[in-house]
Amino acid sequence: MFPCEPKNCYGCSACASLCTHKAIVMKEDEYGFIKPFVNEEICNNCGLCSKKCPANNQDSIKNVSVKYVYATRASNKDIVKTSSSGGVFSLLAENIIINNNGYVCGAIQSNFDVFHKVSNKFSDILSMKGSKYVQSDLKNVFNEIKILVKEHPVLFVGTPCQVAGLRQVIGKKNDKNLITVDLICHGVPSRKIFRQYFAELRRKYPTANSFSFRDKKYGWRSSHLLSLFDDDNNRIFTTSGQFNEYIRGFLQNCYNRESCSTCPFACLSRVGDITLGDFWHINELDEKFDKKLEGTSALLINTVKGKILFDNIKSKLEKIKVFDINDIYIYIYIKHN
Repeated sequence: MFPCEPKNCYGCSACASLCTHKAIVMKEDEYGFIKPFVNEEICNNCGLCSKKCPANNQDSIKNVSVKYVYATRASNKDIVKTSSSGGVFSLLAENIIINNNGYVCGAIQSNFDVFHKVSNKFSDILSMKGSKYVQSDLKNVFNEIKILVKEHPVLFVGTPCQVAGLRQVIGKKNDKNLITVDLICHGVPSRKIFRQYFAELRRKYPTANSFSFRDKKYGWRSSHLLSLFDDDNNRIFTTSGQFNEYIRGFLQNCYNRESCSTCPFACLSRVGDITLGDFWHINELDEKFDKKLEGTSALLINTVKGKILFDNIKSKLEKIKVFDINDIYIYIYIKHN
């Protein structure tokens, strides 16, 4: 049995993480999306995967409402420069690892692959920073986190569906040490398309070994720049989203996962303790606050745990502007319902 209607599957890996019989394996389908494959010979039809699947439990997973909304950025210019927007994630991660002896789990890219990693080394945070416009492979991080949260605080950062999956795996009784950050998400493109595109680029630029989707060479508002770098971190290729085939296709939903078009989590009832994203339209709401070259983060606080973590980092934020979510949700690309 498949845990949910296949068209509603997010590929969050909750089902595989929860299956006690190891009957579910997460791997790519023919379109390049990670999804569960069920070994019917091992499955005993206990129904646990279906019972816990986020696609079948949307309303019970989401928090009631957004409590606080801020536009902000880190006061450390080096952090902002190497971040997609205002650098808030780095401050959250630093607080968890350095001040609380905890762990952070976020998406990193290596050899043109994107996957989630759990780490308590602040040096790994640089790899977790930045936008990756492709579905990340969660591997076995949910079960790693399940063990760690028994004794350590763990900060998980991912798309809302990934956060929803993790919360189902951990359970409310065991989530005291878990803090989640869901991203304002446009959708996740096919990993197959992602690899094919970069294979073409590497034929033209064979020395390329890393990339950035949000390089700030020309400032934050030259949005969706794509850059390639060689072994010595020299920039060898840069193109704007306006002229880039992959990014244009992503923004026009040409190869996003089917379930992204009906995502129940892209609304004001968030699944994470904190929500992070780009505050693209801050210039329309407060021109003086906007810094076109640096970037501004949209920071939504959804729970008491989120507020506590925010209070721990706000002394390291350059500016904080408070908004009413009902006045600005259309400016940060979140649906009201």
